[in-house]
Amino acid sequence: MKKRTKSAIGKQNRKRGQDFERLVAKELAKVWPEARRNLSQTRTAKKEGGDILGVPFHAECKSGKRVDLRTAWAQAVVDSGDSMRAVVLYKEGRQLMAMCMMPVSSLLSVFPRMPLHDYIAYRSFLERSEANAR
Repeated sequence: MKKRTKSAIGKQNRKRGQDFERLVAKELAKVWPEARRNLSQTRTAKKEGGDILGVPFHAECKSGKRVDLRTAWAQAVVDSGDSMRAVVLYKEGRQLMAMCMMPVSSLLSVFPRMPLHDYIAYRSFLERSEANAR
């Protein structure tokens, strides 16, 4: 049995991450047609944006068997500069999931984890509400 090198493992991990970003972009494009994978975000996410462009939030995509949501959330907030716009998108089993911050009151916020399609519905509702308020 041939032993895989660190280089081969790293290449496989990058490909898995890129494939996951493509999958997420495809799902988000159903609601936000401009959604696409950000090819330049590997350099500086703060300047270049999140993993997915063309959506009204900063998307941080994480693929892997065990995603550390706390670390992913911290990265999303730092890169976005705004915790209300940060969203962590990941897989739980075979299901696409989202984690975001939802204020309950001026002093309390919750960080629900929900299926991606539920988050899309929630975000669409927010956008319609904001448009009607104008």
